[in-house]
Amino acid sequence: VDTRTSVDALIADYARALESRDIAEVRRAYPGLTADQERALVDALAFMEELRAELHVDSLDDQGDTATAEVSGTYFFSADGRAQQAPISFTATFERVSNVWRLATTR
Repeated sequence: VDTRTSVDALIADYARALESRDIAEVRRAYPGLTADQERALVDALAFMEELRAELHVDSLDDQGDTATAEVSGTYFFSADGRAQQAPISFTATFERVSNVWRLATTR
């Protein structure tokens, strides 16, 4: 399994899950989502009428069964009827279990 291809696909899945604004979808894309992260996300999504997430992997460090990626992009959203955008960047950690990659943490 090519790590870069898998990580790019997982980040795209995560972006689509965020855009759905459905926490169950976000949990499927990001099984490592903590309770604190979920609460913060639910609070943020409550104020958004819609959301589009453009995320891309800037760098990737593959350590065998773990990988770390620097991710950046932009969230485009509307709140109170006004279009807005916010830059985003985070570090994502991935784990390979039974030859399948999964998003383990973000910070």
